Amino acid sequence: MSRPFILVCDWNGTLVDDGDRVWEAAHAVLDRLGLRTPGRADFFDRWCLPLGRLFEELGVPSSQLDGAVREWNDEVSARDASLAGGARRMIEDLHSMGGSVGVVSAAAVKVIDRDVARLSLTGVLDFVIGDADPKRAAIRAIARRPIQVLYVGDTEYDIIEARAAGVWAVGYGAGYRPSAALAAAGADYVIERLDALPELIRELDGSAPKRTGAPR
Repeated sequence: MSRPFILVCDWNGTLVDDGDRVWEAAHAVLDRLGLRTPGRADFFDRWCLPLGRLFEELGVPSSQLDGAVREWNDEVSARDASLAGGARRMIEDLHSMGGSVGVVSAAAVKVIDRDVARLSLTGVLDFVIGDADPKRAAIRAIARRPIQVLYVGDTEYDIIEARAAGVWAVGYGAGYRPSAALAAAGADYVIERLDALPELIRELDGSAPKRTGAPR
C-alpha cells in the first residue's frame, strides 16, 4: 500500500465485543429508575444513538436523560469486554500497510481508556477520541488532511455520521445492528469481520467517496 490512509473505528460493538455488558448496564440504569428493561434481542432491535435518544425511547423522562447516560457509562466502565474477532490482526495489518488506526466514539473517555489499558492496546491505537457527539465533527477534523479516511461502525448512526463527514462509511455487521440495517442506512460497504478491512482498503486505493445530495 503506497497511498496513506486513516481508519477511524467506533468502539462499543465494533472494536470491542460487548453486547452483554451494554445490555446489563442499561438494565441497571433502568432498574434504578423503576423502568422495565427489554430482553436482550429486543433491546438491540431498538438500539439507537445518541444514547440520550435510546434512553428516551426506553421511557426515561427528559429531565433524567443526562443522568441516565452518565450512569450507563459508569456501569459499562465497571464491566469487562473482549476485542472483536479479527480486531488485533486488522490493526497490525493496517499499520504494516502504512496506515493509521484510531477511535471516534460517543462512549465516555473513561470507558474507552479503561478498555484500552485492559486489552493491551495502549500505544497500539494512533488516536482515541471519546465523548464524540456528534461524531461527524470529530471525523471531519480528521478528514481535513488530504488523505483517505474510512469510518467503520456497527449502527445506523455510525453510517449517517460517516456519510455526513464525507468519508467512506463501512458497516460492521457483527455488532449491535444487522448488516441489512447498515446497508439501508447508506453504508458504502458492509463487512462481517474486521480483518476484511485491509483488503477493502487495498481495493479502494486512496479513492474518496462520491456523495450526491444532502447528507442523511
